[in-house]
Amino acid sequence: MKPITKNSIIAVSVISVVYIFNLIRPDQIIYAIAAAVVMVVICAKYLFDTSISRSSIVADAKFLLMPLLFNISALSYISYIYVGLGRFLLTFLAIVSNFYLFTSLRKLRNLGEKAAIFYRNILVVISFFTVFMASSMTFRLFMTVTDKNLLDVYRAIVVVAIFALIYFVTYFLTWEKGALETKDRAYGLISAFLCAEVVWITSIWLINYPVIGITEKAALGGTPIAAIVVTITYYFLWGMISHKLDNNLTRKVLTEYLTFTILFLLVLFVTAKWLPTG
Repeated sequence: MKPITKNSIIAVSVISVVYIFNLIRPDQIIYAIAAAVVMVVICAKYLFDTSISRSSIVADAKFLLMPLLFNISALSYISYIYVGLGRFLLTFLAIVSNFYLFTSLRKLRNLGEKAAIFYRNILVVISFFTVFMASSMTFRLFMTVTDKNLLDVYRAIVVVAIFALIYFVTYFLTWEKGALETKDRAYGLISAFLCAEVVWITSIWLINYPVIGITEKAALGGTPIAAIVVTITYYFLWGMISHKLDNNLTRKVLTEYLTFTILFLLVLFVTAKWLPTG
C-alpha cells in the first residue's frame, strides 16, 4: 500500500468516528462539528506536516480550508435528513469523499502542477458538493426565522454567509489550478458577488425541493430550492473562470455552459411546487 493511501485511510478513520457519532446522535450536531474541526486540524498536521501554530495554520490554510468546509457542511446536512437510510448513505459517501479529498490534497502538495487531472477534478466535484450542502443548511436556518421584524437582518446575514462561502471555495479552486496572482483573486470576488445577488432574490420566496406529499414533515424533507439555484449558478461561474484560466474560453464553451445552466434551471422551476396544495 502506498504511503499516501495509507495515511489517507488513517486520517479518514479518525474523522469517521465523528460521522458515526453524528449518525447515532444527530441532535448533538454542535459537538460533532466541534470534534470534526479538531480532527481535521490533527489530520492536517499528520498528512501535510502543518505545525499547530497560528503562523503555520495561516500559511497552510489552503490545506485546511476545503476539509473544514466540506466536513462542517456534510455533518450539518446529514443531521437534517429525516430518513435513516438516507443518513446512512450520505454518511458513507462523506467518508469516502474524505478519503479522496485528503488523497488529492496530498498529491497536490507533493506534485504541485504535475498532479494528475483526476485528483484536481475530484477537488472540483467535492467543492461543488460543499457549496450545495453549506448553502442548503444556511437557507434551512433562515427558513426557521419567525420574527418578521428581523427578517431582512437575517436575510442580510445569509447573503454575507454565502458570499464568504463562494469566495473561499473559489480561492481554493483557483489555488488548485495554480492561479493565485492578485488579478486572479478578483474571480472570487466577482463570483461571490453574483451568487450573493442570486441569494438575495431567491430568499424572497423559499420552498423546499422536491416535496413529496402535503404534510408539514414532507414539506421540510427536501432541499431549499435557493440552494440548488446557487449551486447551478456557481457551476456556470466556475466553468467560465476555469476555462478563462486555461485560456480556452471560446464561444462554443460559453454556449454549452449557458445551455446546461438554463436547462437545469428550467427543469427546477417547472417541477417545483411554488404554492401549497391541499
